[in-house]
Amino acid sequence: MHIVAWNYRTSPAHNADFEHEYGPKGSWATFFRISRAYQGSFLYKLTEVPDTYMLLDTWTSQQAYENFLESNKKEYAELSKKLEHLYLQEEKTGTYQLIE
Repeated sequence: MHIVAWNYRTSPAHNADFEHEYGPKGSWATFFRISRAYQGSFLYKLTEVPDTYMLLDTWTSQQAYENFLESNKKEYAELSKKLEHLYLQEEKTGTYQLIE
């Protein structure tokens, strides 16, 4: 399994919308579901720091994820632009491989 990890800082006024759009039933998950290689998204809220989230997007492999990005870069950029008002800061913290 390939995992793409992101951290976000939001403003309280946008938390509900952010949680909806970046959660497992939101716009990103819906978009990613067009790929059979997409395994799901998991959104976590940091308990010690308000308005801070970690998002994990899971894929069957790094190659499948990269292929999806390449094939859908225009749509990815459009969705990213549409939703960027929901957060103050976005940081891709890394990509990980599950050790089995």
